[in-house]
Amino acid sequence: MVSASYIDFIDTDRDHSRQYMCPIFVHQDSAANIDFDEQDMLLDTFFSPEPGAPAKRIRIPYDQIYQIARNSVGGMFIKEDSVYRESSRFKVPPLH
Repeated sequence: MVSASYIDFIDTDRDHSRQYMCPIFVHQDSAANIDFDEQDMLLDTFFSPEPGAPAKRIRIPYDQIYQIARNSVGGMFIKEDSVYRESSRFKVPPLH
C-alpha cells in the first residue's frame, strides 16, 4: 500500500483530477503498468472489483508519499507492516 497526501488522475473525465488522502493498494489484482520517473510513480489502478472495470492512470508524486506498507498475510495493515513512514510528508488538503 502506498499512502500519499494526494494522487492525480491522468487523462480523465472526472470533475476533479486530484484526490486527497488516498491509499493505493499496489497488488497484482489492483494495479498494472507501473512506471517510475524522476518525480512520480505512475500506474494503472482499478477502483472497482467488477470484472472488466476500466483502469485509471494515476500519478503519485514521490514527495507526497508518507507511508509504504507491505502486508503478506492479507487483512488489515498493522504498524509492523510499514516499510517506510515519514509523517512530515502527510499534508491535510486545503479547505475551500
